[in-house]
Amino acid sequence: MKTKLFLAFFAVILIALISNLIYRDLIIKDFEDYASSSKEDKLYWVLASV
Repeated sequence: MKTKLFLAFFAVILIALISNLIYRDLIIKDFEDYASSSKEDKLYWVLASV
């Protein structure tokens, strides 16, 4: 009984850690895309005003 409970907790913790790593990478990639598109928008704004 204790072994099954331990394995269940361990599985939940392992799934949480893996999903945390996946979501962290996705958030970093989305932010990098946002930052680069923001710089590109500023460049086009400057070119349009010139």
